[in-house]
Amino acid sequence: MNRTLPLRLTVPLLAALLFVPTALAAPSASGEAANAELAKVPLKATPAEIQWFRDAKFGLFIHWGPASQLGVELSWGRKSTRPFDINQHGPRKIDPVYDNQYKTFNPVKFDAKEWVQIAKGAGMKYLVFTTKHHDGFSNFHTKHSDYNIANTPFKRDIVKELADACHKGNLKLGFYYSQRDWYHTDYLTENHDRYLKFFHGQMKELCTNYGKVDIMWFDSYGRSSLDQWDTANLFRCIRRWQPGIIINNRGSAILGGYNRGPKELWGDFDTPEQRVGKYQTDRPWESCITLVGHQWAYKPGGKMLSLKRCIHILVTCVCGDGNLLLNVGPMPTGEIEPRQVKRLKEIGAFLDRYGQSIYKTGGGPIRPGRWGGTTHRDGVIYVHVLNWNGKDSISLPPIEKKIVKTALLTDGRATVVQQKDGVTIHADKEARQALDTIVALKLAK
Repeated sequence: MNRTLPLRLTVPLLAALLFVPTALAAPSASGEAANAELAKVPLKATPAEIQWFRDAKFGLFIHWGPASQLGVELSWGRKSTRPFDINQHGPRKIDPVYDNQYKTFNPVKFDAKEWVQIAKGAGMKYLVFTTKHHDGFSNFHTKHSDYNIANTPFKRDIVKELADACHKGNLKLGFYYSQRDWYHTDYLTENHDRYLKFFHGQMKELCTNYGKVDIMWFDSYGRSSLDQWDTANLFRCIRRWQPGIIINNRGSAILGGYNRGPKELWGDFDTPEQRVGKYQTDRPWESCITLVGHQWAYKPGGKMLSLKRCIHILVTCVCGDGNLLLNVGPMPTGEIEPRQVKRLKEIGAFLDRYGQSIYKTGGGPIRPGRWGGTTHRDGVIYVHVLNWNGKDSISLPPIEKKIVKTALLTDGRATVVQQKDGVTIHADKEARQALDTIVALKLAK
């Protein structure tokens, strides 16, 4: 993921801009006919292909790798140059500590099935895993680099085990992959065409070696131009290798500036980071937010979000017509920290009880406010009151259709009064829940 840092630096090294990359070859054919066929592959998913994502609402993000042994941020904890990046840019240099963590990485307690069960127990419908971050280490067996999990004491293919567990557990699977690479010697140099072959080669491995992949989750490119990345051909190959896959908006992102270039390269959904996205119903979106310490990777002793904060973030995302991708950073042993597992179970208990107001809903029709927000499904508006502001009632804008039935899903008692100028919801003290007071409004057909 990206740190929120000011983008004040100029584009370094003209050498990175002195070439035009060759087009990515078709996955199984060559020549003009093959290129013509590849050009027919659409650059965007259809509404039907992305509907499952809009219905899912809640997913698990996992940032993990050898750096967990240091308890530092993944990639950003590397104390060396970050070629063509936000800061510390310059020729690639080694961090003798960070870059050698793979030699001792042996997470013997890693259990992919357990991770999947934790996600499902939290009420999550999909999982996105970091296959390669900016530091260049691959959590999968790859023919394109020796800097990968096969060359650790652990040796096992983490991505394969996790993919198999997701498929067996009926959990949608997503792969995070960083286009930036502070380890690869050809990245954004005069030999960047060699890096493109590496990058696209790994994409093919991820899309053809691990069964069904539902999401490709990119991060931003380094200081470069979209012309250097052959993005359109890459997207088409990914969609050919994995029909129905959805791709996030960072395949056209340059250092945090998302949705750059032609709109057809903007992917299928937006990805606001460490914040709840705005109310947006015309394009899918997903907020990615860390559970512990504002750090993506394992942070020993880091401050964890309260249950109330987690619920409010999730509900606000859904009321805005978006999803929440909540991140955990597993420990060096391969286990997810017990206190984080407990928090995820608590969120799951909430969703077990009130999931009807979250899953398969649309955001709105009333825009979220400081008081909370609304979702809707099958002729019912679910009013989520997250903040009563010390009062025993809230006032909502007018609803055109008549409310024919009301129900308080949480404990206590509430009354609803509908008038031409708006709707008032009054709740007794017991009904005003700290986590979420949910009132269902059934509308006339």
